[in-house]
Amino acid sequence: MGRSGAAATNGNPTVIATLEVTGDAGNAPALPTVLRDLADPTSGSVIQTRAVTLSMNMGMGGTGGDGLFLIDGRSFDANRVDITTRLGTTEDWVVRNTSSMDHPFHLHVWPFRVVERSDGAALPLGWKDTVNVPAGQSVRLRIPFRDIPGKAVYHCHILDHEDLGMMGIINTQAP
Repeated sequence: MGRSGAAATNGNPTVIATLEVTGDAGNAPALPTVLRDLADPTSGSVIQTRAVTLSMNMGMGGTGGDGLFLIDGRSFDANRVDITTRLGTTEDWVVRNTSSMDHPFHLHVWPFRVVERSDGAALPLGWKDTVNVPAGQSVRLRIPFRDIPGKAVYHCHILDHEDLGMMGIINTQAP
């Protein structure tokens, strides 16, 4: 790589793609006048509360390079569904971090609200897809499973932790 980040080509730029646009541009669709109405999940019925535990297993003595990052005591398995839920329901997940380091917990597809923190910190406003779970603490998430059935993942958003097993599969089934 050259100093500019481009591949070295004796100082000459390399064309990697050409975009050709044809036809009438037409009119852009009108923007909506209001945003989608997303009901506040803090009101309404929660059908289930789940415990999700983030932990680390550092092997003998806790110092080896054989460390594993776990969810509910298990390392990721692409052939296993870890949580099954139903579309159109709302659940609370209490995500506990029993390890000695923070883990940003990320859920694909379904946004959530943070409704409680064990450390008493202020609750973040609005919809989230990631929340930091401090070492030795927990957060309660309220998750409305709407619109999209099927499988997705939840995991620690630190790439090394995810790659070393801190990920699970959720399957949201149509009613």
